[in-house]
Amino acid sequence: MEEKFKERIDQYKVLWEYENKIYSRIANLRLIVLLASLYMTYLLVKMQGHLMVFAVAIVFYGSFIYLVYRHQKIKEKLDYYESMKLINEKYVKRMNEEWHSFPDTGEELLDEVHPYALDLDILGERSLFQKINTTHTWYGRKKLASVLLAPDFTEEAIVERQKAIKELMQDLDFCQKVEGATAKRKKAMNNPEKLLNYAKAEGDFLKGKGWRRVATILPWVIIALWAVGYVAHIHLLITGTLILMFISYGFQFFHAPRIGEVKGMLGTIIYELNEYVYILEVLKEKEFISPYLKELSNVLFKDQVNALDALKKLEKISSKANVTTQPIVAIPLDAILLWDLKIVFALEDWRKTYGQQVEHYLETIGEIESLISLSVLGHVEEKVSFPLVAAEGRFITGKQVGHPLIKQTVRVCNDVNMDQEIFVITGSNMSGKTTFLRTIGINLVLAYAGAPVLADQLACSMMKIYTSMRIRDDLTHGISTFYAELTRIKQIIEAAKEYTQMLFLIDEIFRGTNSNDRILGATSVVKALDSLGTIGAITTHDMELCQLNDTIDVTNYHFSETYQEDTIQFDYSIKAGPSTTTNAKYLMKMVGIELIQ
Repeated sequence: MEEKFKERIDQYKVLWEYENKIYSRIANLRLIVLLASLYMTYLLVKMQGHLMVFAVAIVFYGSFIYLVYRHQKIKEKLDYYESMKLINEKYVKRMNEEWHSFPDTGEELLDEVHPYALDLDILGERSLFQKINTTHTWYGRKKLASVLLAPDFTEEAIVERQKAIKELMQDLDFCQKVEGATAKRKKAMNNPEKLLNYAKAEGDFLKGKGWRRVATILPWVIIALWAVGYVAHIHLLITGTLILMFISYGFQFFHAPRIGEVKGMLGTIIYELNEYVYILEVLKEKEFISPYLKELSNVLFKDQVNALDALKKLEKISSKANVTTQPIVAIPLDAILLWDLKIVFALEDWRKTYGQQVEHYLETIGEIESLISLSVLGHVEEKVSFPLVAAEGRFITGKQVGHPLIKQTVRVCNDVNMDQEIFVITGSNMSGKTTFLRTIGINLVLAYAGAPVLADQLACSMMKIYTSMRIRDDLTHGISTFYAELTRIKQIIEAAKEYTQMLFLIDEIFRGTNSNDRILGATSVVKALDSLGTIGAITTHDMELCQLNDTIDVTNYHFSETYQEDTIQFDYSIKAGPSTTTNAKYLMKMVGIELIQ
């Protein structure tokens, strides 16, 4: 699979090098034409406006403008090819465990008290989000995080999402084009809150249509009076024109705070609007097959009042507003053309036409971006499948289920068959117990989001997921590791009382206390969770917990190891029954700690 991305990288390298040669030639030609234009200007002055020289000068200046335009277009191509090359390099990194260097980890979206996010590496450093995220818009990132942290879809909705993501998995070109539309941005787009607040607001800047008429007519009056006064040498008209300009500018200066607020909002989004427009242009050309993607596309393009028109018009208004950022330009334009006032009026017209839909447009773009991210595993993994997700029941059945954050070449997959029961998993240190729990959890998160999972096949019911793995103390608030774990376990038990369909994953239960209390506490917790009808898995070194299968519905599993010449070999394969070995003394010996008998 890696080869297809390397081929794309080579392809974009060749295209970039070809266009770069043209870019350099045009740069040289631009300089020559500019010098020629300046020389013709010199001759024009020297020969007092000779017609032939004038015509040649026009040709040179026209050619220079055309070359500037062509230069910019080639620069856009170079940026695009560079972006696409980098995108494909990122896909290769996803396959070689180099994705840990990706800067966007989504860590600021992580809630440390979340039921499973921290334990299952959903967000943060070395997380699922970091590996699969291809979003760049604010809504795209938020949407991807939300479906991973709180998937709340019906069985039917999951099926429709699976169809959409499967379609995206089959069209890598489209997925990369959408990512490429915004990939040149170093950071994700900002929260468009100011724009949305304005779009939803009511009321006009100035009441009454008379002000709009004034803004339309007054510039023509000013220009006409000035022209007549200048040509006819009527100083009174020129003076009157200057007074009108002063009144015009003064009126806008009086309303400067409100105008500045609107222009400030536009100034913060002008560069981001380009990216949204690029995405929409890519989306508009795509004919979707799956019902859900069609539905999303219809939100953007079905009506005459559509997303692309809305954002293009807003982009145009923003560009005009950006013209008057410098006072030396703003003063004459505002005095003569009432430039800023017209910007406000244009924005109000835009708001009346598109204001109520714009948030829905941005959310829809973000949803498509998040679906593309959820298709990434299908592009970089050899073995993925779409699970069968049932609304009822408490079960997980999977064949050769693997962890998506472990490199393919070292990943070990296991079967899972949990049906209204609790697993007690024993085994030596580093044998794979914790990874097995995380493998179950992270694949369920993907399943509930409608994404492909790392398994030959997987069937599961829809359950709330609660975990207790990475327990940390909090010295600031005087909370020990043991107390923090107790709090987490209590959260799991309370959730089991609330939800009839729930799965728990607990690693090394009560590791922070003595063995007698640990065994007693762990036994009580497992019995309590069993009585509440929940299912799940618990890892432990306490073999006494394996005896729970005599009284409640518990199934024992274990991981084991072998020893060769003072080294430990793990196969990371789950096996039926309790563990019969330990490896602490071997690990101590391996690191050089002398065992005193």
